[in-house]
Amino acid sequence: MNSYEQRQVDRRQRLEDAARKANAEAARRFDTAHEIGSHIPFGQPIMVGHHSEKRHRGDIERIDNNMRKGVEASEKADYYAEKAASVGTGGISSDDPEAIDKLREKLADLEQAQATMKAANKICKSKKLSDEDKIDMLVDDLGIEEIQAGRLITGADTYGRPGFPSYSLSNNNANIRSTKQRIVELEQRDEVRVVMEEKHDTPNPERQYGDITYRDNFEMNRVQLIFPGKPDDATRTILKANGFRWAHSEGAWQRQLTGNAQHAARIVLRKIEENIVGKA
Repeated sequence: MNSYEQRQVDRRQRLEDAARKANAEAARRFDTAHEIGSHIPFGQPIMVGHHSEKRHRGDIERIDNNMRKGVEASEKADYYAEKAASVGTGGISSDDPEAIDKLREKLADLEQAQATMKAANKICKSKKLSDEDKIDMLVDDLGIEEIQAGRLITGADTYGRPGFPSYSLSNNNANIRSTKQRIVELEQRDEVRVVMEEKHDTPNPERQYGDITYRDNFEMNRVQLIFPGKPDDATRTILKANGFRWAHSEGAWQRQLTGNAQHAARIVLRKIEENIVGKA
């Protein structure tokens, strides 16, 4: 398990813990509401003017408050549980140090699928082969399931047109192109990383701009801006407008490390300097 995968595991664990905590809070609130209500006889109205009126109204208010808090906690638990379940399902992240290898595997699968669909369409549209021969070739030569092979030659899923629909090939081809492009971009990023490491003799080169530290954090795949304290409102507005978000775990304002992010950091630093000069 690499560092990125470990962070994913840790994040899923934190979300699952938060879901369990919220569920426990919901159960506690519902139990409290039930306990309070158990002391009020079923259908008992508020006896206006009676010495019990104040207590009765207070109990009803506490029941309502606990039920409402219980529902809120239950909804929060569902939210955290859904977030936990979605961790790691967003495809191959550029943050993953094994992203290039995983993308190459994905590319190989996509190219194999493209070749299979083309070969299958050639078989399905052949005028020289019987349906039985077509199914045998689709199953034996291309490894397609027999049920799917039968649907392909009859065009059951394509309004009577045999083979894979043209949009399947077009969409897959688009995925091939985008995957190749991502590989190129990540390879270029890694080349820059090597150059920067050799130039600065550190895996995460830093530069100082007054009190602000600029860091190309290649290990985290983030451009980071580190301030000596909490930036003022104007500075935070500039940071957010340029895609930077506060990361408490890193003690830095950061965004994913790309050429655009590095350019955005320069814009942020320039605007901060302009604001300082303007106030002087």
